[in-house]
Amino acid sequence: AATRALELQKDSSSANMSMSLYYDYMENNPEKSIFHAQLALEKKPNDAEAKLRLFRAEHRTSWEKITPDNPELIAIYN
Repeated sequence: AATRALELQKDSSSANMSMSLYYDYMENNPEKSIFHAQLALEKKPNDAEAKLRLFRAEHRTSWEKITPDNPELIAIYN
């Protein structure tokens, strides 16, 4: 459904947001998720939901670095 919406309206912020979610959670493809989140934000630069989607897509790629013994995290909390 999201791909069809994007075909019909390439400039749709909502369709790009949906594609970002799809690639993030269904395909586990952070690069494509970030790409579509950036497109959505370009269409609506003041949209808080689009900003949050981009933030989540970008930061989802670094979750594997979060471990209890990560020196960067230890430095933050000490």
